[in-house]
Amino acid sequence: MALIEQKFIAAGTYFSATGYVSSSLPGTISDTLGGSQNNSLTDLYANSTCNGFYLNTSSNVLTLSINDVSGNVTNSGWDTVTIGSNTFNRADATYSVTGSTDKWEWSGASGTFVNGSSYSVEFRTTPVSGLTEEKFIAAGSYFSATGYVSASLPGTISDTLGGSQNNSLTDLYPNSTCSNFYLNTSSNLLSLIITDVSGNVTNSGWDTVDIGSNTFNRADATYSTSSNNHRWDWSGASGAFVSGSSYSVQFRTNSSSGLYGFKVWDANGNVRLDTSNREFRYVAFYTGTVSANSSLNVTVSGMTNDGTWGLNETQGSSLDLEIGMGTNKFTLTNNSSSSAANYNVQVFKT
Repeated sequence: MALIEQKFIAAGTYFSATGYVSSSLPGTISDTLGGSQNNSLTDLYANSTCNGFYLNTSSNVLTLSINDVSGNVTNSGWDTVTIGSNTFNRADATYSVTGSTDKWEWSGASGTFVNGSSYSVEFRTTPVSGLTEEKFIAAGSYFSATGYVSASLPGTISDTLGGSQNNSLTDLYPNSTCSNFYLNTSSNLLSLIITDVSGNVTNSGWDTVDIGSNTFNRADATYSTSSNNHRWDWSGASGAFVSGSSYSVQFRTNSSSGLYGFKVWDANGNVRLDTSNREFRYVAFYTGTVSANSSLNVTVSGMTNDGTWGLNETQGSSLDLEIGMGTNKFTLTNNSSSSAANYNVQVFKT
C-alpha cells in the first residue's frame, strides 16, 4: 500500500488517555523516532495538524483528531493507518466534524498505545489496481461522433487534464497510438481504434477501460483488425462521452500483481520519469595493473555488450589504456611498450 505520511509517537498518559494526547501534555509526535515535537500532517492534508492520537484505556476507543486549518481535511485521501503492527481502516472509523476539528474513532482498540512505548504511525492508500495507462480526453463532436475523433478534428487526447495533444499509448502497447476513441451518438456504439506501429498490439494486456465513472470490459467488446489498426467496439454505451466534457481514461488489468515503480511529473504536468524508463545502478569496482604491451580480462558475471552495461575508468593516468566490453568480462589493453598501466574501473547496469 502506498505510504502518504509517516510520523512517530512516543506514548504518554494523561488520565485515561494514552498516546499523543496534545502538544502540552505527556507524549510526543515527531517526524523521526525520538525526534522533537512536530504535529504537522501536511503530506496527508495540506496545512493540517494532529491535535491528538490516543487510546482511551477505559473504553478502548482509539481517537485521531486533526485540526483543519485551511479547509483541506475530508473523510478521504487515505485508507489505513498503521500504529506499530496494528492497522486500522478509515472506513471502519466513526467520522465527525466539530468546528475546524475532524475526528476518527475506532472501538475495540485495546493495547494500541502503551505508555512509555514508541510507535511508527503510517497513513497509506490502497494502490490503484492494475493501472496500465492513463490519458485525458476533452470530448469534441464531428457529426454523430463524440469524444476523441481524430487528431485533425474536434476533441483532444493528452497526458494531463487540459494538456496538449498526445495520442501515444506506449505504456499500453509500445510504439502505438490512439487513432480514435469516440461514441457514435446515433447507435450508442463506443469505438476504440489503436494504430499498431511495430506489431505490438493484441487483444490482450488490459482488462478494462474507465472513462470517467464508466467502466468497459475488453472481453465485452467486438474486436477486429484492419491493416495495422486494431478496433474494439462496445454497444449500448450511451453517454460515455459528452461533447465539451473532459474525462480521465484509464486502462487497467484486474490484478495488481507485478506492479512496480512510479511516475515523476514536472510543474507543467510533463512526465520526467516513468515505469518504462531504466535508471543505472552501480555493480562493482575493479582496480589493478596491466603490464606493458599486454591485455587483461576481468570477469563480470552476466555482462553483455547490449547497451545495458556501462564502464567508467576513473584512473585517467594512461592514454595507452583501452577498455573493451564482452560477454561476462571486460578487457583492458595496455598499448605502451615500456610502462605498466594502473586501472580503476566502475561497472554499471541499467
